[in-house]
Amino acid sequence: MTNLDNLLNVLKQGKNKILYKIDNQTITYKEAYKEVLTLSNSLSKQGNSPVILYGHKSIDEFISILSCVVAKRTYIPVDKYTPKKRIEEIIKKTNSTLLIKNENIKIKSIESLTIKELNEKYKYKKKKKINTNNIAYTIFTSGSTGDSKGVPISYDNLNHFISWILKLKEFNNCNNLNVLSEASFSFDLSVMDIYFSIYKKNTIIALKNNNISNLKNIYKIIKNDNINFLIMTPTFIKILLTDNNFNDNNYPNIKYMFFCGELLEVETVRKIKERFNKVKVINAYGPTEATCFVSLIEINSKMLKEEYIPVGKLNTSAVKIELDNNEIILKGKSVFNGYLDLKSDNYYKEKKTNCYKTGDIGIIENNYLYCKGRIDNQIKYQGYRIELEDIENNLLKLKNIKEAVAVAKYNNNIVKLIKAYVVLNKEMKEHEIKKELSKLIPNYMIPKKIIIIDKIPVNNNGKYDRKKLSSL
Repeated sequence: MTNLDNLLNVLKQGKNKILYKIDNQTITYKEAYKEVLTLSNSLSKQGNSPVILYGHKSIDEFISILSCVVAKRTYIPVDKYTPKKRIEEIIKKTNSTLLIKNENIKIKSIESLTIKELNEKYKYKKKKKINTNNIAYTIFTSGSTGDSKGVPISYDNLNHFISWILKLKEFNNCNNLNVLSEASFSFDLSVMDIYFSIYKKNTIIALKNNNISNLKNIYKIIKNDNINFLIMTPTFIKILLTDNNFNDNNYPNIKYMFFCGELLEVETVRKIKERFNKVKVINAYGPTEATCFVSLIEINSKMLKEEYIPVGKLNTSAVKIELDNNEIILKGKSVFNGYLDLKSDNYYKEKKTNCYKTGDIGIIENNYLYCKGRIDNQIKYQGYRIELEDIENNLLKLKNIKEAVAVAKYNNNIVKLIKAYVVLNKEMKEHEIKKELSKLIPNYMIPKKIIIIDKIPVNNNGKYDRKKLSSL
């Protein structure tokens, strides 16, 4: 029996221990077992297509995910901040027949029900055939064409990931902890939050809103809920470190800080070590296409003498890691089986083994893997993966925009903000452009600054001079 086949039993065995908490709402392992059992039964009766889970961080969204896994219905987490046009596009690409409304939304093209409505509607209906679907979830990321790109992760991928993290020595003493969950469910870092916590019998303390305006409440949650293990992006810890009172004297229960999603800077770890002398800092690496992450390493003081921090050790990784012209190549059971609706040279098979060319620039030294940026225009911004061409193509969909180029502004290899330069057909204000763009792409992809110019500079090859624009 695989880990996922045993999911219901794991929930049942957790009994009255709190599994998930957000705001002042909680659900125990036992309560989750009952709700997942009921909802998964309804899902089995409704059909066998992928299920759109629309909402944000909530107990209902969490239960919906686990229920889809038990019912063998592919779950597709779609955040409530996703523009309606993009949701319609996802529905069409996945051929979904059901959207579970964990937040209010009106979508005419699909059966849209709350958990309560779904359970009531299918309570007395006969069960359909056993679902043999092999895709556990699909996460949609930014695509260079201007459309979102579906990354399907199979049950085999996810089972392999769970088995791997449960065997890692870095997590040997990580049972019965209180885990802070920062990532939204549409961000693949949440896969770590969910499955690491459940199979280690931990309690997930979820943040509904992790922005800086809510910082006082976040500190309060970390202290009052006795957080032991923080799962987060490097951007998030830098926000927390803005308060000098964030240290081990005031937060003595913190034992682990786990990072993934973007480059972790040496200076950031130095600050953590100064404030939290005994905390274990774990840095991880891996794209969405390889089930959350594939390597990790505990950072020691010796590593802080180098320019970059390693992202893992080769001999304990979830997959085989190689370099091809300095590009990181992943091969093995965590790697997906290709994009949902897109052919790509990045994915290929080698002796029946799934392989993925990440586009990340890597270096291997003394069995350590280092990641040093990208070979293309893809960026990581606040943990989110963004194709700059996605922003550009959606800007060009606006009728008054003639030309558009998006660039990232860096500081020590970290993206600090996104800017766009546009040439107009007709006069338009910056705030008007942003408002129209928000109907097409998520808020985190909207450029901080949109600069209207008469002509976009080109280089000697006749292409837009991105290097010149990014230096402005």
